[in-house]
Amino acid sequence: MDNRKIEQNAVNAVKQAFGDVACVYAYIDENDKTECTDGHLQVYSSSSFTIETVEGQLPLQVKGTTSKRKSDRPKRQVRVSDLKHYLNIAGGCIYFYVYCGSEARSAEVFYRLLLPYDLKKILADIPEQQERISLRFDRLPSDAAELTRLARRAVKDRAKQRAVAGIAPKTIEEFKDAGLCFDECEFGIELLEGESPASLAPYRNGLYIYGKSPWGELYPLNKLENIVGVAIGSRHDVSSGDVSLNAVVMAGENENGEHVFFRGFDICLSTNTITLSETGTLVERMEELALMRALMQTGTLSIDGSGFARGCKLSGGDLDALESRLQSLEIIKRVVDALHYKPELDISALTTQDLKNIETIYKGLVENAPLHYKDRQNGFGYINLGNHPIKLVFYQVSEDMYRMVDGLRLDDLTVSVFFRGEGDAPVVVAPLFVQTMQDYMRLANIDAEVFAATLKQYPVTEVSSAYVNDKMLEMLSAYDQDACCKEELLKCCEMTVDALEAFADREATLINRYQIAARKRDLTSEEKSELMAIQLNSDSALSKACAAALRGDSDMASALRASLDEEARTTLSSWPIGCFFA
Repeated sequence: MDNRKIEQNAVNAVKQAFGDVACVYAYIDENDKTECTDGHLQVYSSSSFTIETVEGQLPLQVKGTTSKRKSDRPKRQVRVSDLKHYLNIAGGCIYFYVYCGSEARSAEVFYRLLLPYDLKKILADIPEQQERISLRFDRLPSDAAELTRLARRAVKDRAKQRAVAGIAPKTIEEFKDAGLCFDECEFGIELLEGESPASLAPYRNGLYIYGKSPWGELYPLNKLENIVGVAIGSRHDVSSGDVSLNAVVMAGENENGEHVFFRGFDICLSTNTITLSETGTLVERMEELALMRALMQTGTLSIDGSGFARGCKLSGGDLDALESRLQSLEIIKRVVDALHYKPELDISALTTQDLKNIETIYKGLVENAPLHYKDRQNGFGYINLGNHPIKLVFYQVSEDMYRMVDGLRLDDLTVSVFFRGEGDAPVVVAPLFVQTMQDYMRLANIDAEVFAATLKQYPVTEVSSAYVNDKMLEMLSAYDQDACCKEELLKCCEMTVDALEAFADREATLINRYQIAARKRDLTSEEKSELMAIQLNSDSALSKACAAALRGDSDMASALRASLDEEARTTLSSWPIGCFFA
């Protein structure tokens, strides 16, 4: 077929596509010889095509082919020079790619929006010497309302993007690095009469995300395409029977139809089916299983006290299996609580050995039943749970039978001791103080409340104070190295400083107290004033240097550190407060 005939059929197909669209008119020149575009779509606010009702224009390009289509989203080679014209001269366009038949009505029309943001993104990724690029096209909607939506939204987005056409596309982080921070982000959609913003149709053609500057300018940040679902939600109380939970309830539409979902629940409104996907934390899973059990028993679901779903079909609704699953999670929860286990336990990642260890700990620690071991020694031991070690104590109560105790809590029959020197009597201290640096880094059952109770039971004495101070510094070092229970360790350090106050000079107490505080927040002016007093008046050059570092006076801290002898500098570098020196 002659090229002129192909182009004429393509133009006629695009015109026909918009022929029944009340608010859009396709102005296309046949046998067009211009170097940039073939015409434009003119968008009106009503079906009366007057100057007063014009909303805007969208330049267009039409190309036709008689080739056989091989994909639902076909590709076409486009010249890079044309893309630059679309950006710099036309200011963006819509590109139609038409598979021509013998008549216009038998043609298939595909399109691609090439607005300024799209063009700049495409051109930025093209090597300098490359002359053509393959672009993918989507089928043009056939519904007149959808075509109106597409054209009207494109006209508005083109106007927004042309206003900042000289700015290269950037991410939020790149704009921030360039000194531009956005107060908010926004996007625009076109809603048809009676259409919900939580329906999928307004988003099917994709949408542009804009950052809004403090002075009101909009900068395109991203384009979302292939959107398969949209929802809007707010927080509500969801209940069934005597079970309730508070959650963000989302309502919207996806490719399966309208649905409502919250936490692990998804209610498909078209089939009236409720599905529960077990995800989230241990507590969240237990709450969701309890609600699902109540749903199975009552058949009703309420939101904020009002009936929402009744008689829903429950996907995978086996009550016995659910009860068994819930009982298993309750056992895990009791073990976690008994251990004061701090990491978030990933239930889906628990291994067979983890489950065996949970069973052992439940029997030995929760039920307080003796455990059978062959040839086990009394003393500390480890059991892993979720790739994190737990410190426990085992002691023999009869032949091959052992009692299990939390290694950081102990009980009336066990104590933790350290020895000052060979031949000296053992000194009893809180169990946390006899752990190793590796323990401080890795243990998952360090708990500040448990430590407070043991510290009260085994208080610091003058004899143990120097040892305890060294252990506190080890705990701070572990905190700085992202220990498993780092926040709990920092709380324990705070309590340790208070316990040591009676046996330490005021300067040491203040420096330790404020180096702990400085790891959590900025020091107050009063705290910095007390440190300044140490910096000016202390007899210890080490104390002066530490006080300056905590105040943030890096120049003075460096000068004071440089004035120390080599032994003192070595000591200072070994202390965790060294991280405050620049």
